Amino acid sequence: MNVGEKTAVTNIVVNRTTALQYCEAIQENHPLCTDLEAAKASGFSDLLLPVTYPSLFWQQIKIPWLNEVQFSILLSQSFHYQKRLVAHTTYKCQIELVKLRKRSTTQWIEHLLHIYQNDEEIATSGITLQIDRT
Repeated sequence: MNVGEKTAVTNIVVNRTTALQYCEAIQENHPLCTDLEAAKASGFSDLLLPVTYPSLFWQQIKIPWLNEVQFSILLSQSFHYQKRLVAHTTYKCQIELVKLRKRSTTQWIEHLLHIYQNDEEIATSGITLQIDRT
């Protein structure tokens, strides 16, 4: 595993049903996220996704350098948007290894999820994992 490594680009389809289920799970009830007519009236093409929704994208991307990891702790997570994400859309996503620290058998690995629409990066999500390799 080396800093700068990237996963393959993965297409992630966000459908309305999954978006609404996520809203229900996190108790998000803002009309822009749950009412299609309200979202469209506010200028969005579909339901607005909650800001934490990209946390689901990580599950759909194969991260080769984490293949052998059986246990990790999520230390931090962040979301940055140039453009808000909406349901009923396909996004191209790629994860990059941006920082790696190691002390004894413990590693701290920082990743950055890049989210693209029409070849333009519109959002990123960073996570830091702690991994014990004993």
